[in-house]
Amino acid sequence: MLNIVSVLVTPQIFCLATGAIISGVREAGANQA
Repeated sequence: MLNIVSVLVTPQIFCLATGAIISGVREAGANQA
């Protein structure tokens, strides 16, 4: 069961982290511009 849960949850965490990084980069670019 733990393997199934980790497989389902890990992609969501990865997507959230990626989204946070992208939004941070966009904000930094907007501040520089």
